[in-house]
Amino acid sequence: MTPPQDPIEDPRQIIAHLLDPRPRPATPWPAPPGTPGSGSGTVAYRRDELLKVAKAMRQDLQELKTALSTLQGGSPAGGRVGGWDVAKQLGTKVDGSHRNLVTGMQRYCQVYEAAIRRIEQAAANYARAELASTDINRRVGQSPGLSDTPPW
Repeated sequence: MTPPQDPIEDPRQIIAHLLDPRPRPATPWPAPPGTPGSGSGTVAYRRDELLKVAKAMRQDLQELKTALSTLQGGSPAGGRVGGWDVAKQLGTKVDGSHRNLVTGMQRYCQVYEAAIRRIEQAAANYARAELASTDINRRVGQSPGLSDTPPW
């Protein structure tokens, strides 16, 4: 039995996909089952939960950026392992690994930030939709303000 595969295998494509600023259609969660005729089967968006998640993610990102700045602040010590040939080769590998780690963390932070912005944008979109829906519901049954002149 083979494990499930990601739809995009190349990490560069995943990063490009997540950093793409174009809006994507929302994939709503179905509402929990309820009494038939009471709106069950409709879609429920939990805007407040989205904002809580985004806030927690921002805190996590800040901690990660703090760790990243610590890594960036120091110079890699791998090149100072020793003066003999094996130590020099090891030092070069350690320095390269350090650079790759920092670069990988920077890219991860960019993608994580983009994900946070998308969650916040989704919450804002839901807020606008709720406001528009409430406004339309409020106006149901009201005269559209046309004249009393019959159409014939």
